[in-house]
Amino acid sequence: MPDQRQTVAQIKRSILTVGGGRGFIVADAEGRRLVITAAHCLPYLPAGRGLTDSVVRTYSELIAPLGNDPEITVECLFVDPIGDVAVLGPPDREVFPDEDEAYQTLVGAVTTPLRMMDLPASDPQVAWLLSLQGEWFRCSVQRIGGLLGITEGADRIEPGMFGSPIIDDNGHALGVVSDGGTGANSLSPRLAYNLPAWLAPPRRRLIGR
Repeated sequence: MPDQRQTVAQIKRSILTVGGGRGFIVADAEGRRLVITAAHCLPYLPAGRGLTDSVVRTYSELIAPLGNDPEITVECLFVDPIGDVAVLGPPDREVFPDEDEAYQTLVGAVTTPLRMMDLPASDPQVAWLLSLQGEWFRCSVQRIGGLLGITEGADRIEPGMFGSPIIDDNGHALGVVSDGGTGANSLSPRLAYNLPAWLAPPRRRLIGR
């Protein structure tokens, strides 16, 4: 797996356990370390932001280093159940000071959060997925509207991989593994399309359009 900006080990360290699936660490424009996952990895969906306070959107013991049992508390900052993507952040420091410290320690241990990028072309391109055994394997991805279609390699996706990043040859996260697919095809959220504007990477136009 080629990597120009990050080592393979650094990329792997940015991937976490989230519930029964996975997530991965990124940074927003202000440098806050956040976790992206598939929305269905949450144990339940929170109510709308305008109707609840941060305590209601807080999930106890939801994330952990990859391969460990969930033990760290987080707050859900964004969720799109249709796009199947969620953004998690630290719990309210004033209400959960110990839990916030545990979160900051976990995400702060990652030297470089994953950088995000949009898939630039309409033709299928090589990408990489992390298996349940911790090995990287090749797949092919293509933009299908606001989604990423995974073709080659889709049959190797297993439920415990949901929430994992879809990585390009340069170590950038393109999308979130969301679906095991049917046969040889799988559709997953595209970060540039499904994330909120305050976090999403810039969209790229398809070649020839």
